[in-house]
Amino acid sequence: MIRRPQDLEAVDPKINVGRIAHTVGESKRLLILDEAERRGIRLLNPGRKKEVSAVTTPKEEEEAAEPANPEPEQELKPREGEGSK
Repeated sequence: MIRRPQDLEAVDPKINVGRIAHTVGESKRLLILDEAERRGIRLLNPGRKKEVSAVTTPKEEEEAAEPANPEPEQELKPREGEGSK
């Protein structure tokens, strides 16, 4: 279980793989990932790679703002037996 970059020293890349503890934060995770890559150690849970820049087109922004299947607006009608008093 890898909790800090120094824990990678005990991992033999020829026969072992590493697993980052779930309590490790993003900044320490990045340090561990860099050190593991430098040492040639495979990690089982490296996490998602973040995109450097998220470029969206106006059409993509428009599609993201609208629901995929909008519900048609329905007019509310009073139930039978319920009327205005």
